[in-house]
Amino acid sequence: MSKSSPKETADAMDRVLRQQQAVADPSTYDQFDALDREFHRVLYEQSGNTLLWRVIRQQSVHLDRLRRLNLPMEGKIQSLLQEHRAIVDAIKEGDEEAAVSALRRHLSGTLSIIDAIRAKFPTFMYDSASPESPSNVRAG
Repeated sequence: MSKSSPKETADAMDRVLRQQQAVADPSTYDQFDALDREFHRVLYEQSGNTLLWRVIRQQSVHLDRLRRLNLPMEGKIQSLLQEHRAIVDAIKEGDEEAAVSALRRHLSGTLSIIDAIRAKFPTFMYDSASPESPSNVRAG
């Protein structure tokens, strides 16, 4: 199942996490965001899921937009760093259940606040079922 040992995986992820910590500042969102993707890429590749990573990247335009809108929100960077640390530590300890739990919490984080993001950036998001959505608006 895994290409690398848990220690090798945790070490590779930890290197990226340390880089993220070094740019955990509002002035470096772009670098932090790029390293966030790198953190996830390393996890996929170390676990032997390179093809799945490629598919996810090809289909993630909307998720990327959500992440970019969410990242500047107060406390988000620190929250991501804590979540990444929990994932790395669980993998390093070989605690599969804790790693899965930490990863699920992490991946559901941005999705769980879609309504808050929509409220803060109403012109960036719409509900496709809404009469105001571009696909439902008719030219006069």
